[in-house]
Amino acid sequence: MVTFIVWEHENSEPHIRVIPMSLAWNLGNKGGFYKAQIINEQGVIDYEFKA
Repeated sequence: MVTFIVWEHENSEPHIRVIPMSLAWNLGNKGGFYKAQIINEQGVIDYEFKA
């Protein structure tokens, strides 16, 4: 499980979810969000996606 944080657009509030890594990767890669981050269990950002 990883922490998945998404921003819908530049000025939106972040939405935080705890979901499986495979789902976080798919949503971040193809979800169409302004910005998405995948944070591991140690609190380190593993991946960051920006539109």
